Amino acid sequence: MLCKYGNCITLIDATYKTMKYDLPLFFICVRTNVGYCTAAEFVIQSETAEAIQEALEVLKRWNPEWNPPVVLCDYSEAEISAFEHTFPAVSVFLCDFHREQARTRWVSCSQNGLNKQEAEDLLSLLRQCAWAPSSTEGVDSTDEYTKAWRELQSSYVYIFCTLSIVTDLHVSSRMLRSWLHSTWFNIPEKWAHAFRNLTYHAAVDTNNGTESLNKALK
Repeated sequence: MLCKYGNCITLIDATYKTMKYDLPLFFICVRTNVGYCTAAEFVIQSETAEAIQEALEVLKRWNPEWNPPVVLCDYSEAEISAFEHTFPAVSVFLCDFHREQARTRWVSCSQNGLNKQEAEDLLSLLRQCAWAPSSTEGVDSTDEYTKAWRELQSSYVYIFCTLSIVTDLHVSSRMLRSWLHSTWFNIPEKWAHAFRNLTYHAAVDTNNGTESLNKALK
């Protein structure tokens, strides 16, 4: 199954404390001609890059022709690192749904200092960056992404939060800068669609399609 369908795109879905046993359970899924299918699953003691990589190496030995060009996953540094070490040529992309969920949760958290309007404005600008179109003939897609990124940098919410000298807001500004630059804009190639045109042609941008299937297996 991995060799037949996994060499286009492979998806990984993990159970994050969603079952009664306190052990990380992972599903390796593929999209077949009739829908999503769980091609493999594994349980590890701890959710580390080393443990995930060890499991992937076993699957790779069992399926020597499996060499996915693209992997879709949640924002998990352990999963990303494990796949990139197991398959050095792979492009790892973040699931659109979980990217949006992670951003919405962060900007909505009162401890991060954004009011409702600022949160909505920032999310809208981040979506422009994420959905900047892929390349078309004669058009560089990264130019569209750069324009969206520059628009965010020139926006009221970005300037106000990063330049405020009021004590409480200054703390929030440092949190916002850290979050934007160390969590998202250091790896745009993993979540911005403008960077997907060269290696990615499957119409799959989220691993949510696997979750109903995995629920039955759990």
